[in-house]
Amino acid sequence: REYETSNAAHILGYVGKISIEDDFPSLKEKGYDYDDWIGKDGAELAFEEYLKGKDGYRVVSTNSEGKITGEYYSTEPEPGNIVELTIDLDFQSQVEGFLGETVTRLNADGDERRGAGAAVIQVGTGEVLALASYPSYDLSTWRADFAELNADPHKPMYNRAAMNGYPPGSTLKPFTAIAALLSGVTTLTEKIRDTGHWSYPGDESGIGFNCWNRSGHGNQNVTQAITNSCNYYFGEMGYRMHMDGLREYLVQFGLGEKTGIEIPESPGKLPENPRGEDQAPWAAWGQSTQLYTPLQLANYVATLVSGGKHCKAHLLKSAKSYDNSSVVATGDTTPANTIDISDEYLQA
Repeated sequence: REYETSNAAHILGYVGKISIEDDFPSLKEKGYDYDDWIGKDGAELAFEEYLKGKDGYRVVSTNSEGKITGEYYSTEPEPGNIVELTIDLDFQSQVEGFLGETVTRLNADGDERRGAGAAVIQVGTGEVLALASYPSYDLSTWRADFAELNADPHKPMYNRAAMNGYPPGSTLKPFTAIAALLSGVTTLTEKIRDTGHWSYPGDESGIGFNCWNRSGHGNQNVTQAITNSCNYYFGEMGYRMHMDGLREYLVQFGLGEKTGIEIPESPGKLPENPRGEDQAPWAAWGQSTQLYTPLQLANYVATLVSGGKHCKAHLLKSAKSYDNSSVVATGDTTPANTIDISDEYLQA
């Protein structure tokens, strides 16, 4: 199998010989022999059914000198299909480069434990244009380097973009703005006064949180709150929606569940209220116990920007016969669900 690139290691994956971990009886029914190679990870595993060809056979007779004297039957081998991914290879290379430069710059302080992931998704289709994780590794040498890679504390073989959950922080605020408008707990024109410290209404203890601007932003409508990344405003929206309301919309945007991408991924984690506590004001501006992958966050933003078309993230563009004479399969761009976001809400 040919890649012709040193990029996208976490996407492409690798092949290996059939092992005891594989279900050989079912593989045998599909035409595999015990000493065959098979996709083990990444796209190699996800699209094995398209990539596998068919073995050829030739039975001949020879004389004592080894010369062929007859051919009884033969079966021509059939190449596997060509799988085209949604990844834009030049763009993938740039994203990996920028990601590496950024982490290297951050690690200049001597703390080299940092890693990062990045995901770019086509709005309206769910096609993944780039999916990068740093540090990475080289597919052409990984077998020889496996022991070293596996022991590396920086985990270069771990796909941070699809497998690692991160606290979303302020990336979640546009979601909360739309959810608050859709649920009716605020309007386009309502202004909330940010005093610099939010606390539960009527609670004289002052338990709450500070806005990043300790002096407060003053009166904020929804657009101003996004512009200023106002913690106070979004905390108030979370308080009004309650945790159940937030979670209802988080699920609609695909957060806290797998995106549908064909390679291994983490489902992330939705926020929860500890017993006797109300964490919704914190969850609304990206805090609390929630964790999402870069891929999930990119897909939620693509859903928002599209006006509510929540598509499954996917890598398959098409699978074509080896001679390009027919299309065997194409990626599914149909929305998994649609959130009815009005133009005026989207504009805000």
